[in-house]
Amino acid sequence: DPVIYLVHGSEDLLVPIPARLRLSASQPLPELVIRCLLQDPGTNGIRSRIPPGTRLNSIRVAGGTCYVDLNEQYLSSDEHLRSAGRVIAASLCMLDEIDRVQILVNGQVPHGYDSSLFGILTPNADWFL
Repeated sequence: DPVIYLVHGSEDLLVPIPARLRLSASQPLPELVIRCLLQDPGTNGIRSRIPPGTRLNSIRVAGGTCYVDLNEQYLSSDEHLRSAGRVIAASLCMLDEIDRVQILVNGQVPHGYDSSLFGILTPNADWFL
């Protein structure tokens, strides 16, 4: 079972949480991880920070990069975009075939946002508790 990362407390540092995912032939593991995060499995101040109502449009892995395409609801909480992106990138980069993540909204990099939020994300040691 994979480990997902969720945000702990107000410092927005990530903590590992073991996840129980039901593997199936129809859903690849990266998709299962994202769907788990979208359900926000956290409790007691530990959460994904992904805005409620965010849905996965598509996900694909190419050359070690995982492209995660979410609906526009992902942009509904500007204050948590950085920590939500880190949760997604850290959780996916723990999978063997993924080294980096790019988050898209409706198939595109959103305009008018800090490039560090929607560029290629690779987990950094200072993201973690």
